[in-house]
Amino acid sequence: MRHLKLIFLFASVFAAPVMAAESAPHDVMHFRVGHTFSAIDAHARLELLLAYWRERFGVETQWVGNEARLTGRIFGVEFVGSIRVGKNAVTADATDPGLLKRGIAYAYIDKKLKKYMHPTFKEE
Repeated sequence: MRHLKLIFLFASVFAAPVMAAESAPHDVMHFRVGHTFSAIDAHARLELLLAYWRERFGVETQWVGNEARLTGRIFGVEFVGSIRVGKNAVTADATDPGLLKRGIAYAYIDKKLKKYMHPTFKEE
């Protein structure tokens, strides 16, 4: 019985981030973060995030309308992604880094999107 509890604990610790990542069959992670800004203000806030990633990690960005296409590495993990500014939400897609890094990558991107789209959001 004790071994069963340890296995359950181990599985729950490592499986939770994997399930939260909502990875699609095509190896893409999807994000959606609501906002209350105008499209122009939301775009400007995303520019701040993208500038941070450009300076910190060298991520390249190309805007096409309300969509930014991204390529680069964050913490050594190579990715290709896109972020779209909508009326009430920002949506994003990014390359799934695989089983071992998925939870951490998902949590990091989600946290940064929330930080820049919700001024009162506190990073932990």
